[in-house]
Amino acid sequence: NEENKEDEVTDTTLSSRPVLEILTEILSSSPRNSTLCDCVDDQTLKLRQECKQLAQYILKLLLHAADISNPAKPTDLAKYWAECCLEECFAQGDREDELSLPISPLCDRQTVKKAESQISFLQFVIQPTYALVGEVIPRVKKDILPMVEWNVKYWRRMKARMSSTNGLSPFAELNKEEFQEELEELVNEDEE
Repeated sequence: NEENKEDEVTDTTLSSRPVLEILTEILSSSPRNSTLCDCVDDQTLKLRQECKQLAQYILKLLLHAADISNPAKPTDLAKYWAECCLEECFAQGDREDELSLPISPLCDRQTVKKAESQISFLQFVIQPTYALVGEVIPRVKKDILPMVEWNVKYWRRMKARMSSTNGLSPFAELNKEEFQEELEELVNEDEE
């Protein structure tokens, strides 16, 4: 019975220790295996460094995705933040114009087409970024990428509406009820 207790202790000790630690201990107990043990230690160190670098890269990617996440939110929030961001850019462009400086891209309120700027940003920045995040966090593919696609459709619809209103802003013309109707039409189109 005492023998069984010793076996249990050994089994528990072995199962709770990392396999690499156990192998290193076994290999280092014999002088002829010291080279192999050094190799295992070098590989472990290299693997840990690579994992740390990968973790840092993933954290930077997630921080970047959070920073540019406004267009990946539900359409009403995405639209609100698009307006805020564009207004900030336009204020910069206005100041640059006052100082007789060249107006920065996307900062000229006279030439920037809101819907086109949002479509481009969504397609060339947001979708690729969130597709990459989706490789790390599968739920992003399921929950966020469809919202991004939905918002692309919304802005395309606004672009078409802008064309049909002879360049007048579709935003100024839409009140909250009309905005909801636009969204419902998008849902109906999506279901067809």
